[in-house]
Amino acid sequence: MVRCRYPSEKEVLTAQVLIQRVSYGALALTLLITLFAVDAEVGNRLTGIDGMLASLFQRGSVVPLLTALVFLQGARELNNFYVLRGVKPYAGCAYVMVLAVFLTPWLSAAGWLGDGVAQVEGAQTMLLVMLIAMGSVWVTAVIKKDTADCLRNSSATLQIIFYLGFLSSFGLQIRCGRDIPSAAGAWLMLYILLITKASDIGAFFAGSLLGKHKLWPGVSPGKTIEGAIGGILFSAGVASLLLYVCQTYLLDNGIRTMVRFLSQTSHLSPMIAVGLLGVVLAIAGQMGDLVESCFKRDANVKDSGQLIPRFGGILDLLDSPLAAMPVAWIILTVVWPML
Repeated sequence: MVRCRYPSEKEVLTAQVLIQRVSYGALALTLLITLFAVDAEVGNRLTGIDGMLASLFQRGSVVPLLTALVFLQGARELNNFYVLRGVKPYAGCAYVMVLAVFLTPWLSAAGWLGDGVAQVEGAQTMLLVMLIAMGSVWVTAVIKKDTADCLRNSSATLQIIFYLGFLSSFGLQIRCGRDIPSAAGAWLMLYILLITKASDIGAFFAGSLLGKHKLWPGVSPGKTIEGAIGGILFSAGVASLLLYVCQTYLLDNGIRTMVRFLSQTSHLSPMIAVGLLGVVLAIAGQMGDLVESCFKRDANVKDSGQLIPRFGGILDLLDSPLAAMPVAWIILTVVWPML
């Protein structure tokens, strides 16, 4: 007589969680690709048209506008972490400066902040905006007469501006860089984002199937060494696979231009180069994930919010890209000088 083994309650719950995560992930991926496709198409249609708004939307439209709202929500969640610890950042000042710092590369690339090379590239303007952000925090402290907790509150405010404004601005710099055609910039930013998040996906499945050795139990008990390695390998594989698919099957001019940029390596084949890019961004993204885990453990919360079922808050999704985008920008401007 054959005995049937029924799945345990834990196994059923795990399967339900997995199905929901895959379903929400597929929906999010579809929306993300659609968002960047629309942004690239708007840039294409406005190419060659004069005017301040046209020059701005050539360098980005729905991507900078909608992602600005996303990072603003992330700033609110980080602010809540501090509030839970009894710290009171200057929230209004932080939110305004997060938006200002994040959007600076977009406005600079469009020539709205000056026509000189330094201004258009955004480096000089970004330095100025960061100085303004710091000054605004100090002025807010004085206006509020915050003499009792000024060190804690002002430091927390600067952390929010730096983490959600400055780090995120490197992604927008990739999107809006003046030396890469508009549509190609949209696809390049999406490419970097996808291979970074591929590490999260690979780590989740590798850790679920093979995970035995804890990676950093004092920070994130659920992460394993096997999961981290799986995430790195999956990110490298996705980076190479996406480049191959773009080279072979996709005929959009913006994507072809992006492929040419990614192929401009002097000593390595493009496939190996983007594979290494995937490895580096996966490591950076996993470090960003661990940093956010430190934030959450200090605030004694499991997720940064409940906005997205089974995924948590916006900050839970942004942690790896926030760490990876500056690394990607350095690689694309210093190691492979494309932008």
